[in-house]
Amino acid sequence: MALVKCPECGKDVSTTAKKCPHCGFVPPMNDVAWNCPEWPTPPPAGMSEAEWQRRLAVATAEETRREWDTIKTWLAIIVFIFLASFIAYISGCDTENQ
Repeated sequence: MALVKCPECGKDVSTTAKKCPHCGFVPPMNDVAWNCPEWPTPPPAGMSEAEWQRRLAVATAEETRREWDTIKTWLAIIVFIFLASFIAYISGCDTENQ
């Protein structure tokens, strides 16, 4: 049994609960998947909704940039290995014919 945040009131709820004991929120279709990423996260106390949405957008953009940086790094490594293997193969072909 794990505890997750209720998307409605933000308080801890058991993942086995059918509804939030604090506010009565029921997950769609009575599903107990409390960690649904589509549910909006309420802003922390004292922060405006607009500021919260801006921070979420910045965090999402940074996460996306990091993911693409990782993909580009792996792609560069694969290309380097391919080119090194190709050059080694070509070099080996030339020495065999001599």
